[in-house]
Amino acid sequence: MAWTDDGDADRGTPGEPEPFPDEGPILQASALGWKRVVGIGILAALGFLVADWMGWLGGGEPSGIPFGGVPVDTSGAPEPEPAVRERVVDTPAAPPATSGPASERAGAAPARQTEPGRAGAVGVGDTAAAASDAPRGVAVPGSRPSRPAEEGPLGLSEFVLIRPGSFQMGYSDAGTDQQPVHAVILSKEYYLQMSEVSQGQWRSVMGTNPSHFTACGDDCPVEQVSWHDAQAFIQALNQKYPGRRYRLPTEAEWEYAARANVDAGYEDPGALDEAAWFDGNSSARTHLSESKRANAWGLYDMHGNVAEWVGDWYRADYYRTGPAVDPPGPKDGAAKVVRGGSWGSSRRFVGTLGRMDRDPFTRDFNIGFRLARDP
Repeated sequence: MAWTDDGDADRGTPGEPEPFPDEGPILQASALGWKRVVGIGILAALGFLVADWMGWLGGGEPSGIPFGGVPVDTSGAPEPEPAVRERVVDTPAAPPATSGPASERAGAAPARQTEPGRAGAVGVGDTAAAASDAPRGVAVPGSRPSRPAEEGPLGLSEFVLIRPGSFQMGYSDAGTDQQPVHAVILSKEYYLQMSEVSQGQWRSVMGTNPSHFTACGDDCPVEQVSWHDAQAFIQALNQKYPGRRYRLPTEAEWEYAARANVDAGYEDPGALDEAAWFDGNSSARTHLSESKRANAWGLYDMHGNVAEWVGDWYRADYYRTGPAVDPPGPKDGAAKVVRGGSWGSSRRFVGTLGRMDRDPFTRDFNIGFRLARDP
């Protein structure tokens, strides 16, 4: 007889024997049934075997060997908690401009920079290997990191913590008073104001606004303030908020923060345009603070807008004679140091963080200041 896979008989062709005689329906049924019975029995046996392995019968324990043949511990000891993997998020490296970009921005790491605040870091003259240690993060105009709230117009949210480190101070292509390029170590951390003291901040403390460019608004830098005026502002703040220790930065602190451990050449004219207000783009006036890109520390207007008083007395040879560690500036002198250039300065002067000497009583509409604080 010829059988199909489903167990039904093929009636065949004339001349072949009939698979079942017409009078044998019982025999045909039994022939078909025994296969189904055997199949169901095999499936049932497999089901009970699987159930035993899985410990499903009568609440019993599994036999100890699950699918795959890997033994498991059935002693009753709890399984260890799975290890939690820490999520790591890569932060974009800062762009190669010194006072350029500011917050959370992208770009290849400059070859001669190291992470601000890393002890032993060097700036100019560093090798390309330092690119992996580039300053992290860049701040966009107007962005501010979250910090603890403090009372008053100049709370901690207005400052950036600058970590200790070393850098190359000076410029070989600047004036002789910014030479020679030399290594300087800053051993202590400090806070530096993110932007220059504004007209609104000055008014909130002193009750007046001495600025020439008042039409620029409260969020523009205050100017026409002398070094002594800045000291009076600081004294008023420290009296009102004891323990905060406001002051002007030293010249070394200022340049370290301004450079952000990047060799600022600004060979690309567009780089300085993005970072600074100077005579080529300022329309001969000050501009809103934080309207240009910040440097890798998150500091705005270190180049241009208004030049800035620092704490040091001026001496033309101090780059040659000053100490290498935490230089405090000369003990006395006839003029104070002003840094950074302003809206009226040339591209070259602003690009090299220009250095000037001014009588401490000078009030000029291109000079302002920013504050430092001790932790």
